[in-house]
Amino acid sequence: MANLAWSFAKLGLLDVPLLDAIAASALNISLDFNSQNISNTAWACATLEYLHAPLLESISSSAIPRRAQASRQDLANLAWAFAAMAVIDVPLLDSIASESIRKLAETVPQNLGNLVWACAKLLWLHTPLMQSIAAAARAQLADFQTQEISNTSWAFATLALQDAHLLESISSAAISKMSEFGLQDLSNTVWAFASLR
Repeated sequence: MANLAWSFAKLGLLDVPLLDAIAASALNISLDFNSQNISNTAWACATLEYLHAPLLESISSSAIPRRAQASRQDLANLAWAFAAMAVIDVPLLDSIASESIRKLAETVPQNLGNLVWACAKLLWLHTPLMQSIAAAARAQLADFQTQEISNTSWAFATLALQDAHLLESISSAAISKMSEFGLQDLSNTVWAFASLR
């Protein structure tokens, strides 16, 4: 089920009757889903803008006890999906935060960018998570793409979080990649610096 939903989302095919059938089946088997199945199903729903409250509740209740088995990508994708659908599920977010903090040192820049974007999109401030993200981002900013630089700066500004060391690191990374920035990423980064200074 999860792979079918993921495939349709990857292809951009919105077939509501099929998604309804997948959702109905997933409600019954979500306890058998592994963490990747759970995050892929959530990602597919968000990508296709398919908001199915019972399925999202099932995803949340299945993901929370499986958080320790979730990969860093699973956690970031799950947070991104719920944020993209503007669904604030505090128990799920707390679960993602606690597990992400443990795994942030090994998290790749894209997952950091997606996770921090999700927190800001939902206006959900989890201070220990944001402090951990700041530390992990400072250590990896040289490897960030412009979207990850933009997402990180935008998220900290949106949540009104001042971190001078992070801002200095973002500034250096942004300057070194200035020619690679697209208009949206550049605008978000400039707005973030203006907001935080």
